[in-house]
Amino acid sequence: MPLHASAGTAAAALRAGGFEGNLHTARDGQPIEIGALQLLPFTVPHDAREPLQVRCSDGARHLALLTDCGHL
Repeated sequence: MPLHASAGTAAAALRAGGFEGNLHTARDGQPIEIGALQLLPFTVPHDAREPLQVRCSDGARHLALLTDCGHL
């Protein structure tokens, strides 16, 4: 199963191992297409390495997921 993560998060995940070949770098504002679903990562303030949240869309509806962003 593909795993999409920011470069900072990916670097930490690679240290843990087990993701080789399935890890894809996600970037702020760069859409990720999964079938008819579009995921749009966006940066948030936090004390982690390059944290991202995501907005999902099927073209007609949208859902943004914002968790643990540090502050608004």
